[in-house]
Amino acid sequence: MQNYEEPMNETSNDVAGFEDFEAALESYLEKDFADLEEGGLVKGQVVRIGSEVVLVDVNFKSEGQIPIEEFQDSEGNLNVAEGDNVDVFVVHKDDQEGTISLSHRRAKRMRVLDELEEYQQNEENVAGRIVKRIKGGYTVEIKGIEAFLPGSHVDLRPVPDMDALVGQDFDFRILKINRKRTNVIVSRRVILEEEREKKRQELMETLEEGQTVQGKVKNITDYGVFIDLGGLDGLLHITDMSWRRIKHPKEMVQMGDNLELKVLSFDRESQKVSL
Repeated sequence: MQNYEEPMNETSNDVAGFEDFEAALESYLEKDFADLEEGGLVKGQVVRIGSEVVLVDVNFKSEGQIPIEEFQDSEGNLNVAEGDNVDVFVVHKDDQEGTISLSHRRAKRMRVLDELEEYQQNEENVAGRIVKRIKGGYTVEIKGIEAFLPGSHVDLRPVPDMDALVGQDFDFRILKINRKRTNVIVSRRVILEEEREKKRQELMETLEEGQTVQGKVKNITDYGVFIDLGGLDGLLHITDMSWRRIKHPKEMVQMGDNLELKVLSFDRESQKVSL
């Protein structure tokens, strides 16, 4: 007796297999999407470097395209190779279209912001370089990202030549970090104020009448000169500037002059010093 195969079994197996494949694919894609959140940082692998963009695989439906300049230094040298693992920031993803927008530059900035937040919480200084003068202050480069230094936080006193500070390295204190806008505001004045207070306390403990001290001309008035002794100001009266009679202190001193002086009197309570 001849055996016949049931034709429905093959069709049933095909349908079941297709459904299993579809379910597995759906589960796989949903899992990938859940791991990728807009505004988050993920690891990606560079799969191809083109003339204008770098393709990065982050285990999404498609690779993300990142402008090649985000992987170049200031001189245009490429600092990444195919196969490298890189940090990327998820700018936007479209689940339906299967497209994703990434940024390596923003990922780097977010990593640095994490580090700068630790500096801010611990009130630690961080090194930076003033790179450009802009409206209201300066642009400062800190750990590869730009921060804003307000003009009022550059020094303890107004700076006569603001352009002269461009290109110089200083220590800064982190004042504010806005992660949403990725803005950083820094100060140099805060550090200088702390240093001045420390010097003032040391000077208060050692300063005595009759002592010879060094000071810098801070301000000139008709009746005398105010001297910065290093955290504490003293007054050099016009009558104590010379044996001869002078009409104005400017006949003898200029702003910024360094002078050797003797302490005539010192009131610790009022912190008044006569020189």
